[in-house]
Amino acid sequence: MNINETYGKELPLWQLLSCREERVSKQQSLFDEFHLPLICFTLNIAGPVKRFSLADEAFFYGYNSIGDQLLNGGFAVKYAEYIERDSGFEGYFVIDGDVLEIKKTAVSIEESCPAHRLFDIDVIRPDGTKVSRSELDMAERKCLVCDNPAAVCGRSRAHGLDTIIERTHFLLRELVYGRKAEDIAKKAVKALLDEVYTTPKPGLVDRNNSGAHTDMDIALFEKSAHALRGYFRDISLMGMMAESCRGALSSLREIGKNAESTMLEATDGVNTHKGAIFSMGIMCYAVGFLMGQGEKITAEKLRKTCKEVCCDVMADFEGIADKAKRTAGEEFYLNHHIAGIRGEAFHGFPAVFDLALPFFEDIKRNGFGENEAGCIVLLQLMAQIEDTNVLKRGGIDGLMRCMTKAKHLLSVRLPLTELMDELKRFDEEMIRMNLSPGGCADLLALTYFADSII
Repeated sequence: MNINETYGKELPLWQLLSCREERVSKQQSLFDEFHLPLICFTLNIAGPVKRFSLADEAFFYGYNSIGDQLLNGGFAVKYAEYIERDSGFEGYFVIDGDVLEIKKTAVSIEESCPAHRLFDIDVIRPDGTKVSRSELDMAERKCLVCDNPAAVCGRSRAHGLDTIIERTHFLLRELVYGRKAEDIAKKAVKALLDEVYTTPKPGLVDRNNSGAHTDMDIALFEKSAHALRGYFRDISLMGMMAESCRGALSSLREIGKNAESTMLEATDGVNTHKGAIFSMGIMCYAVGFLMGQGEKITAEKLRKTCKEVCCDVMADFEGIADKAKRTAGEEFYLNHHIAGIRGEAFHGFPAVFDLALPFFEDIKRNGFGENEAGCIVLLQLMAQIEDTNVLKRGGIDGLMRCMTKAKHLLSVRLPLTELMDELKRFDEEMIRMNLSPGGCADLLALTYFADSII
């Protein structure tokens, strides 16, 4: 039977036994060649279906983890190989070292997180005998489902096969998706840092100054961005685990409130990234959802998914005319029909996907560095977007002055060095007017993030 034909399908018992015999034969050939201890690594996948994408990804994570731990532990690895079989991948490491020390390393990997209970890391002596945990006075491995010894639950059949399979797949998702969610979070934090590092930015914190802010600087933004990494990871993982993303925003808001508290604690109460918690959180969730569905991430799919997540966000404005006390955003919507970031989210962030991202990619293709490209993209956003942060600080007049100046700088098509000088002068002007285009800054961060993902 071909490997591709077995993917996601049940294997008959005879074939499972045949794969086991081939594994024993492979081990013996390595003993005959090296006469050294051996690690044989496989996954403990319950049920007759052994091959599927999550299992394969988990194997390679485990295989690489074993290699890294052996290297970090100073072990002399004489041979390393993995083999693909119908029953799953197998990993082999031949090691010149003390078998008990090798076993300690294997156990430390198996016990480092609940999902590693799926790892079978057998340490085998050259005579073919396995090193047991009891030789190290260590407790037996625990059951996948409960905290009792696995052998006890296995003998008594304490848990049905369906329960064990369900738990197995949960742990696989937690392991594989958790690593992917961490990668998404790293990119989200980097996007926030890239935004604040982009210089010069009119009215905003950058490498030159604090813009129109007296309570913020670049170090505070760095601290805030790093504090949000766990939030971005958790919200990405939620997306991966979700069966549907439509209208998910309401369930994301509670975790967003917790993220705000984390941010404020890190910044001693200064609101550095409240807008980004909302917008970047939505995009992280959308990326996670697409990954969980096994979709290739494109700009079109990401935009559509963000739109699905936020399909009911405009309900926030229902009945605001009758409210005794309204937020600034509600006032802008009621008096000027400006929906701000909610409107952007409702439409799937068109400012990012229709304006900023294509423009950013085009500028870089023309030879501009990322910093300069970011500055020009920000200017494009300032020219097109009705930034509620500017509106809040300077009213309609301030917003119009900001947008008009940005449009003018784009229209005159100055050489890059002259444009950077003009941006510095624009920065001074925005500081004098106490205007800060924070909404556009958040959209720039989303642009950096989308560019890193797609």
